[in-house]
Amino acid sequence: MLFTMDQITGVIDRITYQHDNGFLVAKIQTETHPNRVTITGVLFDIYAGQSITCIGQWETNAQYGRQFRVHEWSIHRPTTVSGIERYLSSGALKGIGPVYAKKIVDQFGDQTLHILDTDSDQLRHVPGLGKKRIALIQASVQTSQANRDLLIFLADHHVSNTWVPKIQHAYGVNSVSTIQNNPYALAKDISGIGFKTADQLAKSLGIQADHPHRIDMGILHCLGTLNGHTCCPLDGLIKQVATLLQLPPSDRLNQRVYALVNQRQLYSATINNQPMVWMHSIAMAEWGIANELYRIQHTPVRTPLNHVVHTLETLEQSIDLTLDPSQKQAICQAVTQPMHIITGGPGTGKSTLTRMITGLFYKQKALMLLAPTGRAAKRLSQATQLAAKTIHSALSYDFASGSFSYNKKRPLTHDVIIVDEASMIDTLLFYQLLLAIPSHAQLIIIGDVDQLPSIGPGTVLRDILNSSGISTTRLTHIFRQAQHSHIIRHAHAIQRGDYPQFIHSAESDCFFIESDNPEKILDEIADLMAHRLPKKYGIHPQTDCQILSPMNTGPLGVHAFNAKLQALLNSHSPIALTAPDGTCYRQYDKVIQLRNNYDAGVLNGDIGIIDAYCNDQKTLAIRFDERTIEYKHSDCLDIRLAYAVSIHKYQGSECPYVMIPIHRSHNHMLNRNLLYTALTRGKTMVILIGQPSALTTAICNVSAMHRDTGLDYFLNSINPKQ
Repeated sequence: MLFTMDQITGVIDRITYQHDNGFLVAKIQTETHPNRVTITGVLFDIYAGQSITCIGQWETNAQYGRQFRVHEWSIHRPTTVSGIERYLSSGALKGIGPVYAKKIVDQFGDQTLHILDTDSDQLRHVPGLGKKRIALIQASVQTSQANRDLLIFLADHHVSNTWVPKIQHAYGVNSVSTIQNNPYALAKDISGIGFKTADQLAKSLGIQADHPHRIDMGILHCLGTLNGHTCCPLDGLIKQVATLLQLPPSDRLNQRVYALVNQRQLYSATINNQPMVWMHSIAMAEWGIANELYRIQHTPVRTPLNHVVHTLETLEQSIDLTLDPSQKQAICQAVTQPMHIITGGPGTGKSTLTRMITGLFYKQKALMLLAPTGRAAKRLSQATQLAAKTIHSALSYDFASGSFSYNKKRPLTHDVIIVDEASMIDTLLFYQLLLAIPSHAQLIIIGDVDQLPSIGPGTVLRDILNSSGISTTRLTHIFRQAQHSHIIRHAHAIQRGDYPQFIHSAESDCFFIESDNPEKILDEIADLMAHRLPKKYGIHPQTDCQILSPMNTGPLGVHAFNAKLQALLNSHSPIALTAPDGTCYRQYDKVIQLRNNYDAGVLNGDIGIIDAYCNDQKTLAIRFDERTIEYKHSDCLDIRLAYAVSIHKYQGSECPYVMIPIHRSHNHMLNRNLLYTALTRGKTMVILIGQPSALTTAICNVSAMHRDTGLDYFLNSINPKQ
């Protein structure tokens, strides 16, 4: 769909809102509009008194009315004495406020900005300005000039000026010269700028197609977009790079790969006679995992087996539970080994084993229970009645520095560390966790290897299970209480690659409704959640139902369902707040947190309800389980409507009633792991709606189960003498 761009020019009256990421809301006075115009967008170095030309689109916001969303802008500095004084008074330059702005303008008149740019030493003639303040003003002038130069430079080369804040933060006053020296560094240093943007800029600068900078960044780009693989066959990498750069595969490309290996940006090794290439950091993480596992495996454990057997019998009697022999064997192995892995599907008793293991250890050793996400940690805590943390929280991750407080030099102090939902843990995080495990501690890893692999690189749980020498329990028996669940039976059928035999009867808890039309599927699922299920079972659609979609976009994506369900369930509630990205949130909307915020005590994946709001202060009060968190306007970039969420985002969580659209519009996302994971999120009932052919596609597609990794290679090749 094509949008018509409009252009407006005016003087900035005031900035009404500004976020750290550059998003702002401002009022400008134009000659063509009788009232001040509200502009929104990511703008940088904008102050009251400046003249601005904006290119963008008019839009109507449900809460704030007609606004102009800015895509590109250019600033024209004021030329009149009053305009210059107002500009300087607005804080455009550090060290100058209203008082000093008047003194400076009184001294230099309409030549003020020219003198600041070309001969700022003249400031010594302004009454009351000391040396320190003059130095502060001069440094600010230099930064402002650099920003203007960067804006002009990017505009000359057709690069959006929305990147100015990030580029300026990374490169400072040397931004233009740094980019001119190597524009491809932008793709490595600036989050959000990809190879394509850097390449377009490089071509505009006249950099040759076979320049080493271009080839190097093409190689790094291909290795950095492997979709879960940690490494890549060398010949496959060369083909990808040649296609990306539109260059013929050649020795020159191979030479640049090994040049990057020598620079320790890449790592190479031969596995099964196949040369493989890694990003150096990923290879070191896999090698580090192998070394740390070897260390932990050789930790002496002083838990006698006969003591475990006796204590286990006592524990069984105290909670009136009888374990079968395979469960007892698994528990004894987990408790008496320095490291043990337990894996199994739904209904195979993982939670029971976890409760018994924590019961055995609880009063004797210092326990730490961990999971990769907040929701998974809550489920682990509910299952064991003990406190559980996310891995990031336990290791005290610092977002500002990107580092963990607990590490090899400062390990954790616990005796036993139990990690649940291990299939969700990627290579880099698992390595950081192992580094922090003290030499005296036991490690117990629990997970379902058939769930979706981690979003990040690697298949850590699968690789460890496939290696030899690590104590492992594979749970396969479905216990009697679980055998009656069609959800569990169908999940295991899908895991085997079989098409489930759906039974549409009152006894079933898992149904498949056939439909081809995306609009009908959308309407059917929305009606189930909003009306039919609540009416039949007396449940609340907000808290007891969850839509899980394979994708965020598309006719049956998360965004489409959220718009539909908000309109059906909550269109009459008052508008609570319009977020900086334009999303309209209403009181009683269901929302999901998108990142960990340890200061506020809310974690990535937490789902809550908007309880209250304050228009004057632009805040929301969101209720998560038993606690309520206040969100400022800028914090709303960290939430999203959650009537529907992606299957990936919901991994590690559960809901009583789950609805899943399955359609060929999701084709490139449909696979066995995804379907299996979605199905096992439902506790009471699961309803799939869509095409049998799409269901078959998902069951038959096992490509997502394979990732090229090097962990198995490092595990099997590690030298015990190291």
